[in-house]
Amino acid sequence: MWDPSDVRKQTGKFGEAFGKVKEKSKQRLDTVEKWSTGLMEAANLSGWDSKNYRLESELIDKVVNQIMKKLYPISFSACPGLVGVDAHTNKILPLLCIETADVRFIGIWGMDGIGKTTTTEVLFSQISNEFDVCF
Repeated sequence: MWDPSDVRKQTGKFGEAFGKVKEKSKQRLDTVEKWSTGLMEAANLSGWDSKNYRLESELIDKVVNQIMKKLYPISFSACPGLVGVDAHTNKILPLLCIETADVRFIGIWGMDGIGKTTTTEVLFSQISNEFDVCF
């Protein structure tokens, strides 16, 4: 493994290897410069050091949770102004029986504009972290 500072500064063993790539690609210097800039930018990104985790699975869990927070950043229940949504979600939540291992399907129907989609999104944001996979 290379140290991020070696990648950022293109020094050490990484610098040696990258120097060989530069030598082989003399006719495409613009491409090599783009690679160099990209590597510096990538090395400046913060991340997780695998040395800080005893088990690889702990690191993977941490990374996945961080990605999920970025994919689903909004908790609709925390949004002000959604009048009556909590009452609907509180009626639906017991029907899901989340604590059981059964598969459940629930249909929500009604007139256009009464908040079916909003209620479903709020419910999803409240319970999606209970599952290994959700779409």
